[in-house]
Amino acid sequence: MPIRPASACSYPRCPNLAVKGGRCEQHQKQEQKQIDQQRGTSSERGYNYRWRKVRVLKLNQDPLCQECLYEGLVRPADEVHHKDGNPHNNDMDNLLSLCKSCHSHITATTQGFAATPTPSKSFRTF
Repeated sequence: MPIRPASACSYPRCPNLAVKGGRCEQHQKQEQKQIDQQRGTSSERGYNYRWRKVRVLKLNQDPLCQECLYEGLVRPADEVHHKDGNPHNNDMDNLLSLCKSCHSHITATTQGFAATPTPSKSFRTF
């Protein structure tokens, strides 16, 4: 398969070549910094010391990815997902133990960032 030639950075008047995503490395970093500043810190978004304690409790309670188990796979869980998307609702019934892959996919799908749904894996809505 032929390699596509590098394109120009999409930032106005930037002479550099785009690495990926249409921007050069410098402007990708600059754009990510702006996004991070707008999001706030993890503590500001509700992921504080109390959350970290609840997270450990949930992972100890359900150490395997609950999505993978549903699909018949056995993978360790390393992340915890809020079913309702509210980081302040730390009720155990609102939390799912997930592997990184499942958590990323569910988050991207529910927040509208997924390019296309994965046909081989249909995620449950708990």
